[in-house]
Amino acid sequence: MESLATEVGIAERLMISTYERHIHEPGFFMSRETEAQQDLIREHLQRAMRCLDLSEVPPANREKTAMETVMLLSEILDRVGSPPPESIPAAAQIKEASWTVPNTEIRITKVAAGPRAGEYLFSPDSVTRSYDFYQKVRHIHPSDNFDFYAFYALSPGDLVPPKWYAYIQKLPSWFHTVIIDSARWQWIALGVTLFLALGFCFAIYRMSRAGGALAEWLPSWGASLALPVSILITIWFAGAFVEELNFTGPVQRMLATGFDVVLYLPLTWLAVVVSNCLADWIVRAWDLQGYDFDAGIMRVAIRLLGLLTATGILAYGASQIGIPLVGILAGLGVGGLAVALAAQPTIENFIGGIMIYADRPVRVGDRCSFGDVSGTVEEIGIRSTRIRADDRSVTSIPNSDFAKARIVNLSSRDRVLFNTTVGLPYGTTEQQVRNILHKMRDLLASFAPVKDASSSVHFAGFGADSLRIDIAAELSSSGHDDLAGAREELLLKLFNIVEEAGTQLAKHA
Repeated sequence: MESLATEVGIAERLMISTYERHIHEPGFFMSRETEAQQDLIREHLQRAMRCLDLSEVPPANREKTAMETVMLLSEILDRVGSPPPESIPAAAQIKEASWTVPNTEIRITKVAAGPRAGEYLFSPDSVTRSYDFYQKVRHIHPSDNFDFYAFYALSPGDLVPPKWYAYIQKLPSWFHTVIIDSARWQWIALGVTLFLALGFCFAIYRMSRAGGALAEWLPSWGASLALPVSILITIWFAGAFVEELNFTGPVQRMLATGFDVVLYLPLTWLAVVVSNCLADWIVRAWDLQGYDFDAGIMRVAIRLLGLLTATGILAYGASQIGIPLVGILAGLGVGGLAVALAAQPTIENFIGGIMIYADRPVRVGDRCSFGDVSGTVEEIGIRSTRIRADDRSVTSIPNSDFAKARIVNLSSRDRVLFNTTVGLPYGTTEQQVRNILHKMRDLLASFAPVKDASSSVHFAGFGADSLRIDIAAELSSSGHDDLAGAREELLLKLFNIVEEAGTQLAKHA
C-alpha cells in the first residue's frame, strides 16, 4: 500500500514539473534533461508496478496495463482516502491470505505459487477491475486537483507528452471532448491512421497482382514477398503511431490485441512465402533443375519446414495475446484429430507422396506409363503427381492412387528392342541382296547405340509383294528423345544402304 502510493506520488509530482519545463524549452525535440527526468518517472512507476500481481495479464500488453493500473489505483485511493498506515495489517497479523482495502473492492493477496510466492501483491482481480473501480469514483474531486491518470490518458507520447501536443491543446474545445476516456482528436487520428494503412495495403495488393506495376517490375519472388512485407511494415508503423496517441483502458487493450493479431497473421503468411521462395532459390543455387527428383524432395522438405514455422508463429502470437499455450496445444491436438478424420484422403495422398519419394519408382523427369496415361513426370507434390503427356496436357494423379498402381518406368530401360522389316522389290538380284545384308550387318556392328551381341540381319523369305529382310537389335539409350533420335538415324542409314545397292524399297512390304 505505502510503496504504491509513495512511488506513484513521486512520479506524479515529477511529471507536472517536467512537463512544464519541457514545453518551455527551445527546440522541437525532447532535451537530454527531460529524457533523464522521464526515465526517472518511469523508474518510480516500475517500482509501483512491482506491487501488482500481473500473472493474468497477457505478456504483449503487460507493461502498458501495469502502468495504467498503478495510476488508477493511486487515483482511487486518493479519492476514497487511503487508510492510516498503522491500520494496514502486517503479514503476521493477517489470518487469511488476503486483505481488502477499506471502502473499496481492492484486495491485496498472498501469492501462492510462482517466482513471487509468499509476497503480498494487489490481486489479479484488482488489476483487471481497476478501470471499473476508477469509473465509480472519478466524479470525486482529487485532493491535489490533478488527475494523473486523466492527464496520461488524454495526452500523447510515452510518459511526458511530446512538444507537438502543445499545438493540439490550442485546438477548439470540440477536439478535446472526451469519448470513452480518449479525446476526440485521438479518435480522429486513429481513424485517419487506419484508413491510410488499409489504403496503402490495398494499393500494394493491386500492384502485386498479375499485370500490376510491382509484378512487372519485380521478379516473381519479389512480387510474392511484396504484399506480406508491405503489410508487416504498415502494421508496425501504424501500431507505433497509435501507441504514440496513447489510448488507455479497454480501448487500448482492444487495439493492442488487434494489432498483435494482424501482425502475427501476415508474419505467418510471410513464413510460408519465404519457405517457397527459399526452396526455389536453393534448387537454382545448387544447380538442380526443376525436373530433377532431388529438387522435388528439397522443395517439399523446405515447404514443410515453412508450415511448421508458421504454426509456431501462430502459437506464439496466440500466447502473447493471452491464449494459454497449454490450451493452444490441446486445441491443436483435438483439432488435428478432427482434421485427420475429415481429411483422410488428403493424409493418404501425403503419405503416398512420401512412399513415392522413399521407394523411387519414378523420378521427376522420367517417362512412364500409368494405366492409360503415358508421359513425363513433371512434379511429385504433397498431394498429387503431375504427368505431362505427349500432347502437352497435364494429368494430376492423387499420390495414394499413384503409389498403389502398376507403374512402368520407361526411362529406366537400359536397352530397347529395335525390330523392323525391309522389303525389296522382286527383280532385285542375288548379289544386290548379299551386298545389302553385308552392309546392314556392318552398320549395326559400327552403330554406337547398338549392342553388338544383340544385332541380327537375315533374309527372311519371299513375301507376296517383296523380298523380306528382318532386322533386330537392342539400342541403349538414356531417355525417350535419345531413343527416338537413334531409331531415326538407324532407319535413314538402312534406307541409304538400299539405295546405294541400286535398288529401292518395295511399295508393299
